[in-house]
Order: sequence, then C-alpha cells, then structure tokens
Amino acid sequence: MSSNYDNDQSTSALTELQDSGLVDGAFLSALDRERGDTLSVIVDPETSLVDQIPSGSDVVWIQGGGDFSLDGLSRSVIRDINALVFSTQTNVTLDLSSLFRGSVIFGAGDDFLTYSGRIAQNVQGGDGNDSVIGGTGNDTVKGGAGEDSVVSGKGKDIIDAGDGDDTVDSGTGNDSILCGAGNDSITAGTGNDTIVTGLGDDTVVAGTGKDSILGSSGNDYLDGGSGNDKITGGGGNDVLIGGDGNDSITSGTGNDTIFGGAGKDTITVGDGSDIVDAGTGNDKIVVQSSEINDDSTTITIDGGAGRDVLDLFGVHITSGSVDTAANTATVVLADGTTLDISNVERFIGNFDSDAHAENISLTGLGNFLDSL
Repeated sequence: MSSNYDNDQSTSALTELQDSGLVDGAFLSALDRERGDTLSVIVDPETSLVDQIPSGSDVVWIQGGGDFSLDGLSRSVIRDINALVFSTQTNVTLDLSSLFRGSVIFGAGDDFLTYSGRIAQNVQGGDGNDSVIGGTGNDTVKGGAGEDSVVSGKGKDIIDAGDGDDTVDSGTGNDSILCGAGNDSITAGTGNDTIVTGLGDDTVVAGTGKDSILGSSGNDYLDGGSGNDKITGGGGNDVLIGGDGNDSITSGTGNDTIFGGAGKDTITVGDGSDIVDAGTGNDKIVVQSSEINDDSTTITIDGGAGRDVLDLFGVHITSGSVDTAANTATVVLADGTTLDISNVERFIGNFDSDAHAENISLTGLGNFLDSL
C-alpha cells in the first residue's frame, strides 16, 4: 500500500488533469495549494484498500473505476481530505460521507455521486453522462460536457449544467443555475432561484419562489411558477409563462408567446411577432419600438379578464381603429408593426404630443384613450 502513496505521482496526475481541460486554472491552482507539502495519495480501488488511506491525505487521486466509498475511514481522515480526483475514463459510483467537506473531480466516465450531508460540496463533472444527488449544504456543481443529471438539496446551490442535454432538479434553497449548449430541462424548487438558459432549446419550470429567468438564443419554454417572477426571453421563439404571481415578463427578439397568468403582471413586447395572453389579473402591457421590425410584424395582445392597460408611450402610431362592440382595436406603428388588440380597457400614450401626431388617425378610440 505504501507504494501507492507518492507525492511525485500526484504531481504527475495534477499535470495530467490540467492538460485534460476538465477544470479551470483557478481551481487547479487552489488544488495545488491545498496539496502543498502534505501527503497526496494515489488509490486504485481494485488493488488498494481504501480504508487504509492515512491521516493527513489532503488530495486523494483515484485511478480505476467501480464503486468508491469513504465508509471505513475515521472522521479525522475524512475531514483531512480536501479533494477526491478521479483521473480515469471509467465509470465511478461514489457515495460520499456526510463528514466530507472537500471537492470532487470526475474523469470522462459516466459517474454517479450521492451525498446527504450538510457540508457544502464542490463537484466537477467530466465528459461522461454524470449523475449528482446533492445534500443540504451550499453546493457547487459543474456538470461537464455529458448528458448530466443534477438533483440538489436544501442549500443555496450553484449549478453549471455544462454543454450536454442536461436535467437539473434544484431543491428548496435560493439556487443559481446556468445552462450550456445542450437542450436542458430545469425544474426549480421553492427558493428564489436565478436561471440562465444556454444555446440550446431549454425547458425551465420554476417553483413558488421569486425567480429570475433569462432566456438565451434557443427556443425556450420558461415557466415562472407561482411566485412574483422576472422572466426575459432571448433570441429564440420562446414560450414565456408568468404563473400566478405578480410577474415582470419581457419578450426577446424572437416570435414569442406570452401567458401572464392570474397575477398583476407587467408584460413588455416589441421585438418580433409576439402573442400575448395577459391572463385574469389587472395587467399592464408595454409596447416598445424596435429597429428590426418590418411590415410583416404583427403583435397580438389579449388583455384577458382583468382591467388591463396598454402602454404605447414607447412607440409612434400612424393609424388605429376600435370596434367597441367587440372590445377590439387595431393599431399600426410607424415601424410597420401592427397591433391586434382585444380585451384591453385603457390605452395610455403621447397621442397628441409627439412628433408624429399629425399622422395619427385613431378612429373610434373614444374613451379608450387616456393621454398622460
């Protein structure tokens, strides 16, 4: 066993890990500092007895796959370990002790990690299809390039899903989740979560917290859940759902479909041919001017059952008409955009004061207008 405990070998393994590109330079530097002058060990579970890892082993390099557990080690030995590094391309199943408080770095295999403790963990996945089940601490998980599955616990977790088609189920803490280039599926818990989608077509379903969801270039499905959420679409053709809270929803540059839900929502549109169903609350819909719209752009707005306001301060109107019996209106903007409007009780805007006032013909708007 003593031949396996070699600081020179761990130096070579550190160099190999650096060359692999699995972890960033800052993490490697911290790991090297942790290694310091104390003992680093090389362990192969198939040839070495894991329970004979000596006290003071701050970095443990595991070569070879299979099952690996810290069971059988003393409390002091487990607490001395700052990092477990799996420098292998084989599959690993790791069951962490609740006493472990270091970092875990996986290789290129399909790895499986479970942890039920309260101490924060730092987990770096490799290129394989990894599965991580976290504990109740404030964990940091980087999924890597594979199709990963991450289930976090009650802590305030940071999850970087990586570039594969990943699945993330966050727990009850206030989590931060970053998607990569794959088509990811994110289910947020009851905390106040921050979620940023990636380059793929992502699906995000948030929980009851006050969440912030930011779309990217993919065709995303973003559901804020029942909290007072902030949802912003990206460059794709997104579906944005506010849920039951008082939400702030902003469309992106694609052709988005927006459902406000039951709360008192603020919905902002303007870039793309968007469809808006504001829902049952007393909502405010804001139309902003766009430099990318053309004559083919149509924004469809249905205010829903509440007493809703359409804010046109940010646009220039060339013409408009209202059918009071049907509670509908059509407005044409200076940039060529057409607004098809229904179930909106109040309009606000600079209808008599802007530079384009002489071109405005708002036939039949009557009491619908409230110039402020």
